[in-house]
Amino acid sequence: MRTLILFAAIVLLPTSGAAEYLGDLSANPYNPNSLANPYGAGSPFAPNGLNNPFSPAGNPYSNHSATNPFATNPPKLFDGQGQYRGELSANPYRPDSLANPFGRY
Repeated sequence: MRTLILFAAIVLLPTSGAAEYLGDLSANPYNPNSLANPYGAGSPFAPNGLNNPFSPAGNPYSNHSATNPFATNPPKLFDGQGQYRGELSANPYRPDSLANPFGRY
């Protein structure tokens, strides 16, 4: 069994050819870049935050959302060295989705 541990994965959202940094996938509520920090990157008022239901990345109906199971362009995860680690998607059928129990990630 292969175990993968991501310490400071960076979530990126591709928008028209350019990538945008959304924050660190971390449980540390004191890190300002952590998605678990309600006053930093994890704020529900962040203009393009994953926890903001009105932003493109957090809207459940957006094509760029992690919570939309039908999104075709969900946020992507990269580790600290910049290597691609999968998609942050609620779709269990996308091959690179972290929600896919049979996927490679």
